[in-house]
Amino acid sequence: MEQIRRPRSRPDNEVPVPVVVDSPVLSTGDHATWLESCRVYSTGIELEFVLLTRDPERRRPHQLELLVGVEFADGRWTSTYGAQPDVDPEAPVLHPQGGGGSDNRMNERYYLSPVPPEGPCTVHFAMPDTDLADGEVVLAGARLNTAAAAVRELWPWRPKESSTAPVHVPVPPPGSWFRSHPEPEMPG
Repeated sequence: MEQIRRPRSRPDNEVPVPVVVDSPVLSTGDHATWLESCRVYSTGIELEFVLLTRDPERRRPHQLELLVGVEFADGRWTSTYGAQPDVDPEAPVLHPQGGGGSDNRMNERYYLSPVPPEGPCTVHFAMPDTDLADGEVVLAGARLNTAAAAVRELWPWRPKESSTAPVHVPVPPPGSWFRSHPEPEMPG
């Protein structure tokens, strides 16, 4: 079980390597979101998104839901849309890591494991409860792997207990990338 659990969360014994991202800013008159940062660990990458609202009296950013999906160059993919079974230790996984913010700004972090292979790694994101279109950022797998090799380990890793609480999943709008990548079927 330790083999499966470790790559599913950000290591707490490492100093990550930041990788600069050139994210589009999805924006309307009332909402905006973008991928603000990418930090690489030995077992994966942490993606941090910003969600903004112009009028926090009408809708605060913590009331918005963000969908995130990632496609590797080799065709494997994962997303926060739908529950993914813990059956293949090589399959990519994407887990929420928390966040925080203020009345009109929210930062949300997600951990993607493993580090994507060489080639383009496309990060998709959407806020389904707004009129924003889907956004995407392409990260270079070679840069991510170079960064992973430069991660500094502070002390030996120790496993920690994981949560089994169910996660709420928002419904993506019609025409969204997330609709064309349905949630995987659970083994029966």
